[in-house]
Amino acid sequence: MKLEDPDLATPYARPIWTPALDPRVLRSTAADDQSASSANLLDIRNFAEFVSVAVDETNAEHWLLSDGHWVIRLDLHDGTLLGGPLFLDYQIGGLGLKPNQPLEIACMY
Repeated sequence: MKLEDPDLATPYARPIWTPALDPRVLRSTAADDQSASSANLLDIRNFAEFVSVAVDETNAEHWLLSDGHWVIRLDLHDGTLLGGPLFLDYQIGGLGLKPNQPLEIACMY
């Protein structure tokens, strides 16, 4: 978890919560095959003004991308975005959808 200066305006504060507090974290790893076209590589430098990162004791990177309104939380458990562009594999789970429940409703909790 990484806290921010309480004097920062909301659009500029980018606290990073643990997955236990924010279960909608996109879990990722470096893809085994890094030969993807450059269009498929994530270069975090392209989002420098919107990004905050915390690196934990296992060297996992915990990223928060936010424009002050929209938020994407990404945990990278293998590899690093700090060294340049990377092709990532994503693991999506825990959506908690009930049968016939639209995704938009599940995300409104």
